[in-house]
Amino acid sequence: MADTDQEEAAKAFVDFILSEDGQKMQAEIGYTPIREGIEPPEGLKSIEEIKAISAPVQELYENRTADKEQFDQLFSN
Repeated sequence: MADTDQEEAAKAFVDFILSEDGQKMQAEIGYTPIREGIEPPEGLKSIEEIKAISAPVQELYENRTADKEQFDQLFSN
């Protein structure tokens, strides 16, 4: 979305998807909602039940090119 010519529409889309109504809609079509208090689809965990992995953001940023190259090597033809 960073390179879009429709920045306002992109922001509105993200705002909606992250809103309570947007998260309810996402749950209705089978996605795990990321807002607390929204019931997940049957068989999926709620955001409160998911253990998130944390990592130093700066380190991730600095290593992103090398990480992408390693991913390509592992999963390319």
